Amino acid sequence: MRVAKFGGSSVRDAEAFGRCLKIIKKIDYGLVIVSATYNTTNELESIYEDKSISKVDSLIRRHLVL
Repeated sequence: MRVAKFGGSSVRDAEAFGRCLKIIKKIDYGLVIVSATYNTTNELESIYEDKSISKVDSLIRRHLVL
């Protein structure tokens, strides 16, 4: 079984997601994994360290932008 994993800058924005989709369509993957988008892990660590609600709001807004 072939597995594809995308994360970080490869899923930075809608255009990057589109490139991933093109790769996925070319090869018959049995499993596709998408991990945290660009900079999300760093933002989550910062939220944890600072206990900052405003940073949570910012992170949520960034993921809701269409």
